[in-house]
Amino acid sequence: MVVRATVCLGLVLAVSEACVGCHVAVDGASTLDPRILESSGLVQSRRYPGVFWTHSDSSQAAVLYAVDGHGRLLRNYELRGEKNVDWEDIAIDDDGHLYLGDIGNNGSQRRDLAVLRFAEPDPRAEGAEIGGVQRIPFRYPDQDFVGEAVPNFDAESLFWANGELYLLTKHRSDQSTTLYRFPSLRGSQVRDLERISEFNLGGYWARFGGMATAADLRREGDVLVVLTYHALFFFDAPRDGHDYLARLRKRIDFDQRATGQCEAVAWDGDDVVFTNESGSIFRIVDPLGSDHVEFPAD
Repeated sequence: MVVRATVCLGLVLAVSEACVGCHVAVDGASTLDPRILESSGLVQSRRYPGVFWTHSDSSQAAVLYAVDGHGRLLRNYELRGEKNVDWEDIAIDDDGHLYLGDIGNNGSQRRDLAVLRFAEPDPRAEGAEIGGVQRIPFRYPDQDFVGEAVPNFDAESLFWANGELYLLTKHRSDQSTTLYRFPSLRGSQVRDLERISEFNLGGYWARFGGMATAADLRREGDVLVVLTYHALFFFDAPRDGHDYLARLRKRIDFDQRATGQCEAVAWDGDDVVFTNESGSIFRIVDPLGSDHVEFPAD
């Protein structure tokens, strides 16, 4: 397998010690544009070749960024009337709509969780704002706000699959993630998500193991990639039904000294691109076409 890792200068030593058989580049295109703080979501445009959409994490500006595959900023747009409470991931459908998840819920106490739906802007056209944003409020049907909060209703992962929107939770009491489906995207009423399944991600507690931080379905609809702080998980799409966690195909473990706190992932053809909160960009070329199970490869 050919592995390309694009890293910032502060990670060069760790990667060079851990990486044998992979290519490391340190140059002007090694990180996301510095105006993009704490990258937390990433998805590739289906209409505009070479364009990726990304956004910042909680309490940053309510801005959507268009970047190229090297992290260079192409254009940015303010979402009119919206606030970045805790934006965590972004997904795209087949009809030119983006879904930006205001789904972060660190204390599992938020009652204003929502996904923002809007038309994908044209990064080649003039304009600095996005209007017409639809809020899709939701809640977890199995969450009980009475008594001590169960810290398993945080979420940082959204993906679009077969005409429907899905969410993966980020647990803080165990090493699992729970898959939920949005039963409807119409109307402004608060909707109950449908609980589909659960999957144990493993990992070490001391290194924030077991926490799902992003997800993306390959454009062909056949493989879901789930990002955690310690590994990438690849699941074959279900033959029928909604359980996208039922058929684990492959896992690639990280050397976390090199990858840091990774929170955004997207397919780019057969490659997988992911970023960390420091703005470093990593690419694994054709991860499903090799037998390597570690990144950087040894």
